[in-house]
Amino acid sequence: MVKGALTQLNLDKIIVMPSGQPPHKYSFVDKNERFKMAQLAFGNIKKVTVSDYEIKSGTKNYSYLTLNHIKALYPTAEIFFIMGGDSLRDFPLWKKPEEIARLATLAVAERGDSFNEDAAFVAEKYGAKVVFLDIIPLEISSTEIRINYEFDKSNAKYLPQNVDNYIKEKGLFSKHTQMIKKVKKLLKPSRFWHTYSVVKAGQEFARANFIDAEDAFVACLLHDCGKNIPIEKWEYYDFNNEEKLLSPLIHCALGVKVAQKDFSITDQKILDAIRFHTTGRPGMADLEKLVFVADKAEKTRSYDVSSYYQLALKNLDEAFKSVLKDLYGITVKKYGKNNVDALTVSTMKYYKLV
Repeated sequence: MVKGALTQLNLDKIIVMPSGQPPHKYSFVDKNERFKMAQLAFGNIKKVTVSDYEIKSGTKNYSYLTLNHIKALYPTAEIFFIMGGDSLRDFPLWKKPEEIARLATLAVAERGDSFNEDAAFVAEKYGAKVVFLDIIPLEISSTEIRINYEFDKSNAKYLPQNVDNYIKEKGLFSKHTQMIKKVKKLLKPSRFWHTYSVVKAGQEFARANFIDAEDAFVACLLHDCGKNIPIEKWEYYDFNNEEKLLSPLIHCALGVKVAQKDFSITDQKILDAIRFHTTGRPGMADLEKLVFVADKAEKTRSYDVSSYYQLALKNLDEAFKSVLKDLYGITVKKYGKNNVDALTVSTMKYYKLV
């Protein structure tokens, strides 16, 4: 993005500015570590400087405040705000978007019909000027890179080697590593990599829908933790299927027991997300809907998940209803209307889908 913007926009200078206190999302590593990584990544690119202005500000870093600071430093300069398509999509949710639009041209590094519509919307509503950069961004997000480190997957082709080395040396992005190793021992390989994909989807949905990222990570990671537990080990988990659940649903209730015993999970929000991620239930909480949708919409599924995925990034409630309705239809077709789990039926009725 930076190299493309330098060339296409004929810029005199680019300022890369790690945020000190992001007002809208959780910061996974210390701000000083992020500043050091930015220095390593951009330090040898001409016309690029890495600024610690937001790192040292001591306040929440709203973009309109930072842009006012930049404008004060360079009062006669034309200012561009370089961003990805997801930031353009979320622009109406930012603090004082009209002020940002007044101070800078939005330089967006992703094309596509949906982003053209977003550009037209922010132009009309906020008077924003939008230009699209003629570059093809890497097919990976910062969310996926962080998760790759957690799951011990290589990021060598996505990051400068010095940054990759620094992260590994410092053990950054490894908060859940031990939990992940335990999950891996419980699951078959195919199920484990499905879980990896569910975690990725869940983190993106959490960010887009303002759901706690930590809760989403743990709930998605453990959603199938009971899937491959053999029947001879049920007693160890104090589980006997007293609910007489159908075979495809046993792992949901058993997973709650596994999460409690093997992972010491006591947070009822997470336990409920595990328990109802296949059936649903009336009055589901946002975290439960997130895991429900992430499980069905993760990108390694054999069917087309694109409509579910994109909808979940915009409106999790609508995505949940869409997935639930389609899942119900598939179940009816496969097993017959009288063989659908009663909880799923009551969930369909609660959300007025039947």
